[in-house]
Amino acid sequence: MEINDYTSKELEVELERRRKVVGRPPLKSSIDLISLRDICSQYMDEVERGEICDDSDNEHYIFETAIETFYGKDVWTWINDKIKGG
Repeated sequence: MEINDYTSKELEVELERRRKVVGRPPLKSSIDLISLRDICSQYMDEVERGEICDDSDNEHYIFETAIETFYGKDVWTWINDKIKGG
């Protein structure tokens, strides 16, 4: 889409959204490793039982959990903006 395809209201909403995403999110000052521990433990259990296959998404979920553990769930807004050229 070209910029002319958007309404003024849509552009204002997008600008406001971008203003809220100021910069790289800081590391959380207090980190709870329970979620990361649990998903890693679950992965190891599945490996041990021979339940892991080549097309498993487990590594993806572990990565997401690790990023959220250290930066919080809102980090994806910033990451997605950067990936999309924001």
